[in-house]
Amino acid sequence: MPQQKPKRCIDKMGRIVIPNDLRKSVGLEVGDEVSFEISGKGILIIPVTKHCAFCNSKHDLVEFCDKFVCKSCVRELKMM
Repeated sequence: MPQQKPKRCIDKMGRIVIPNDLRKSVGLEVGDEVSFEISGKGILIIPVTKHCAFCNSKHDLVEFCDKFVCKSCVRELKMM
């Protein structure tokens, strides 16, 4: 038997709730940023992954010139 696809209604403000099991399966957490793309007749919801441009860490990030750098790498750069 094929798995049933979850369905949600769009509210008056254009919002939808992404089912918890789908969010967990792609690693989305509360507060994460997503982007949207048109794909044929559908819409893709794409997680925006913020990570350090040098070491790929996802923790303690600061934004600089449209890039993210972790505080550890900032300290190392200051020592150069």
